[in-house]
Amino acid sequence: MTEYIYGDVLFIINFSMDFISLFICGKIMHFRMNPWRMALAATLGGVYGVASIFFTLGFWGDLALDAIMALALCFVAHYHGSAVKTFGITAIFLAVSMLMGGAMTALYSKIGKYQTYIEIGGKIQTVFGDMPLWLFAFLAAVSAFLTFFLQKAAHRRMSARVCRVRITFSEGVYEFSALVDTGNMASEPVSGGAVVFLSESAVKRLRGRSRELLFTDAGSVEGEEARLVRFIPVNTVSGYTLVSAIRPQKFEIAAKRVFEPRNVLVARDGFSVDYGGAEALVPHSLL
Repeated sequence: MTEYIYGDVLFIINFSMDFISLFICGKIMHFRMNPWRMALAATLGGVYGVASIFFTLGFWGDLALDAIMALALCFVAHYHGSAVKTFGITAIFLAVSMLMGGAMTALYSKIGKYQTYIEIGGKIQTVFGDMPLWLFAFLAAVSAFLTFFLQKAAHRRMSARVCRVRITFSEGVYEFSALVDTGNMASEPVSGGAVVFLSESAVKRLRGRSRELLFTDAGSVEGEEARLVRFIPVNTVSGYTLVSAIRPQKFEIAAKRVFEPRNVLVARDGFSVDYGGAEALVPHSLL
């Protein structure tokens, strides 16, 4: 039985899969991506995919060569001066590639790529049906458009850097401007709840018991305060410290016009007067 392999189609498939995998890895690692470097890396991957059908080094040899090639692709596409990050993104690239390979196998089976099985020389062999080139091109175009628009949607979501928050305490309702920070990963150790930081200027607007609790020191908490106050470990320019946080009666956030409730804790940031003109700092996960 003669098996035909079209080098141009195989190159396009490998190029497309490598480019998409590199793009996903760049997004995961929040790298600034250069399309020319990524295209060059995907080209190397496409050439390697075609060349690999002409030789074999055995299972372990092929596995080692694949890993070295993956490292080379990630070096070309995503090297930013850190060898550790390059090795890290290579591991992610291998995982993403395997997941996408499994997804493509499932897709092929759904559209009739695997047709039937026959017995040849006492062994069961898979007989592959043909996928029309126009169908492959159509699916590739759909994937490209989906990737593009999803990236644009994610970018628009990330660009909502300033929003409004409304916090209800027992003493009253306060509304602040807030800066959306993707680097705000602070959370309450027990529940894992997100933490919103108020600047010194915002805390000064508060009145009553809530303001007093936000100034509670970890070394002097006692009585009812121990039930109401949570201490959050944070890493600042001065090192690790604990900040006091309380749970408001209600917290709402509005990236545009509609306020939506969220379950958060509110803490005082004693190191910042404001955040570029905003009075609060909220994690991006709340949007």
